[in-house]
Amino acid sequence: MLNKEGKLIMKGRAVWPALNEPDEYKGKKNYKVALAMSADEAAPYIAFLESYYEDSYQELCKEKKKKSLRKYSGMPWSAETDRDGEETGNILFNCKAPAETVDGRPRTRPGLFDSSGKAMDETIGGGSTIKVSIEPYVWFVDALGAGLRLTLRGVQVLELRHGGRANTAESCGFETEEGFETAAAAMATSNDFNDADDENGDF
Repeated sequence: MLNKEGKLIMKGRAVWPALNEPDEYKGKKNYKVALAMSADEAAPYIAFLESYYEDSYQELCKEKKKKSLRKYSGMPWSAETDRDGEETGNILFNCKAPAETVDGRPRTRPGLFDSSGKAMDETIGGGSTIKVSIEPYVWFVDALGAGLRLTLRGVQVLELRHGGRANTAESCGFETEEGFETAAAAMATSNDFNDADDENGDF
């Protein structure tokens, strides 16, 4: 499933993306996104990544001249759950790239591209339909074992969303009342009156 550049391309819905600016957690900064897709769509990717992990694990054992090595308990994907903790039927693939080197120097941000392949700077919000370009990598740490990482190299945005749904007066249950108006609202009302006078004026 890897392309000729050694990348795995997957399409899905962006969940909690930190792509324009890195997310910081416990002193570590990462560009990241969880990619959501249906379990059926995810199945061939999971099968490929499990096979990739096993092949790389065997290579690690040979390199270290061990019959076996400890395996890390988790994989970079999991079942998506809703706010009530119920599974949605989707799978989340956790893709990330470190924003800094070990000595604290900034790393290049993963490429962000629009549907035509042009570089973009617009903020990518949750719910956007995207493709990710990742490099699977098997790492090993004595204390944790051998684990799999989905290193994020780039994102292509097919449908852009800027984040959560904005609240409106109606969605909050408010009705129109007499009183304070913002300057923008007052200006709009004034322009409406002026337009009406222009239409009804003498020529």
